[in-house]
Amino acid sequence: MPLYVGRWGGELIAMPDPLPGVSATMERRHGEHQLLGGGRVVEFAGAGRRSYTFRWERLTDDEYAALEHFHAGTHGPGPLALVSTDTGWNYLPANVASGTDARGDTTGWFPLGAGETVASDPAPDTIAGRRVLAWSLPANPAGPDAATLATAASAIPGGTRYTLTAHARASRPVTLSLGGDWVGNMGAVLGSFAAPAVAIGAAGWTQLTVTATAPAGTLIRAMPLLRATPSTVTAPTTVYLDALSATYDGRPAPALWRPGRGVPMVSLTELTDDYPWSDVHDCTATFVEVG
Repeated sequence: MPLYVGRWGGELIAMPDPLPGVSATMERRHGEHQLLGGGRVVEFAGAGRRSYTFRWERLTDDEYAALEHFHAGTHGPGPLALVSTDTGWNYLPANVASGTDARGDTTGWFPLGAGETVASDPAPDTIAGRRVLAWSLPANPAGPDAATLATAASAIPGGTRYTLTAHARASRPVTLSLGGDWVGNMGAVLGSFAAPAVAIGAAGWTQLTVTATAPAGTLIRAMPLLRATPSTVTAPTTVYLDALSATYDGRPAPALWRPGRGVPMVSLTELTDDYPWSDVHDCTATFVEVG
């Protein structure tokens, strides 16, 4: 499995391929309360965090040094982005991917145009969960960012194919285009991508999909953008979004929507090393998700 680790504002470094049997343990903090009537109540805090354990055999000194750099802190204190491009991972944050259902608020969504707002809507018609994002547009939006909605960027190795999918409907007919910007290490926009515009109405959900290849480089960030064609917004309009997905390596969106896991931000907390013979390393690394 191609595995990359790197600082969010730096570069992604390719790690040696780990052995099968990667561990990804999810721990979701919770409290259990005993009720006087004999019942129990469980309360959960946040979405939980994972611990990832990878194993390698017979690494050379140079291959092992790539791990040792992160453990020694020579790339900086972190946190680090942990990316594997050959899994069916949904790299959007959980709240974005679920159309606000994970948190019940608009965390991760950024309307860029003047007079535009977003809200978490408990709509009766959903695909995933019980809520959708409601993006409200004024009539005849104007300005350089008119009718543009952004979400959180995710780290992606340069040259990797990226597939973005969303489901949309609207309070009245409007034309939408799904795409995004490629952002480099220093925050510069390196390019953009977009699918052809699609007419959206109120009668059911329409799936929008775009696939593009990230520019060459050690670390690129993909920032999804949804644009409404301003000339089609002739009256106040609300666009509803649900069941979003971002996959890497050209993988299509799965037939069944999967929850967003985001790009794990981790710290390398443990690195064990065995020396079966000189200059060859059998080792285990544990990355703990932070934030």
